[in-house]
Amino acid sequence: MQVIKKSIIGLTVMVLFRGCIDPYTPEIDEIPEMIVISGRITDQEGYHSVEVSKSTSYNEPYYNPVSYCTVVITDDKNQRFDLTEYAPGKYRCWVGKEFLNAGTGYRVEVTTPDGKQYQSDYEMILPCPPIATIFYESKKQETDNPDYPLYGLQFYVSTDASGFTCRNFLYDLTETWEYHSTYMVSDYYDGEIHFSDVVYDTLFYCWQTSKLYDIYTFTTKNLTTDKITRCPLNFVSNQSLRLSVKYSLLVRQYSMGDEAYEYWNTIQQQTQHTGGLYETQPVSITGNVHCITHPDETVLGYFMASAVTEKRIFVPRHFDFSVYTPPCQAYGYDSEALSVLLQSYKPRDYPVFLLNLTGLKEGPWDFADQECFDCTKRGGTTVKPAFWE
Repeated sequence: MQVIKKSIIGLTVMVLFRGCIDPYTPEIDEIPEMIVISGRITDQEGYHSVEVSKSTSYNEPYYNPVSYCTVVITDDKNQRFDLTEYAPGKYRCWVGKEFLNAGTGYRVEVTTPDGKQYQSDYEMILPCPPIATIFYESKKQETDNPDYPLYGLQFYVSTDASGFTCRNFLYDLTETWEYHSTYMVSDYYDGEIHFSDVVYDTLFYCWQTSKLYDIYTFTTKNLTTDKITRCPLNFVSNQSLRLSVKYSLLVRQYSMGDEAYEYWNTIQQQTQHTGGLYETQPVSITGNVHCITHPDETVLGYFMASAVTEKRIFVPRHFDFSVYTPPCQAYGYDSEALSVLLQSYKPRDYPVFLLNLTGLKEGPWDFADQECFDCTKRGGTTVKPAFWE
């Protein structure tokens, strides 16, 4: 049975030019609304999730959840795990380690509120080898403007799969980085200016974590050995705060069968090669879920069973290239202009941190963007992760 079926949905291109040239938007033939069922169960004890939604317009995509479904994961040993809806269209259940074993097959069964029944093929958990190493190299990446290349770090993963039956792998990445404010907090305004002869670092150190949604797959089927020595992962440029102090990458490696690899590799190829008018056009990719009550219905998504191993790497600040520095110069206000600005702030915005230009109790003071004092305003938290070195 052919697992991967493609139906072209088209390509939306919006090219904006300066001047009197109208943007070109090609007409798109939309395909009918389809159910999307996706999820993953691993050999790790914990919550395992399934998401049920419907496809939306290519021109106006949005998350279209399907609630009030009956969702069950079963294995080939007649074990049954009932999922509950914890957010619109998102279902989960806790599965203990004793039920999550290599060599066991799992599938998902979904019944929608209108009575339609969906079922995936059985997916077997294949043992997954440990990650050998994660490493990186300084790299210059060309851009559309040859005068302004990007500099940064290219990450790679190596794995020795010798002795394992699994030949296909999917990589899931989560990045965490430490960054600092430009100034420590001291003097501030809350209706009047307060002088402090002490500086505080309570808002100076921050950490931010972000899951990467890019897809990375690799197979050893075409290699002479079962060793992955240089699988490329993400590139981190110097144009953000990620490399300003210390950066960490957590890599999770999932084992896959051949059909799962075809599915995820096809998605990887599509996400890497859609972006230009003459590049590969995006497609809808059907997976291993089928409609039992209406066999001719096309179903999108994939239910995957996998073993998982993980490894983390820490990267100190590199001096092979300059890193992004937030623009935190003082505004150059005189006392009158500063007073007018501060009076525009509401009590809900207090305190407003200020720069004391002389360190004296009588000032004078100047203004700088508040994110230059408060690192949390750049998206992070002052709570240091438990794993941080």
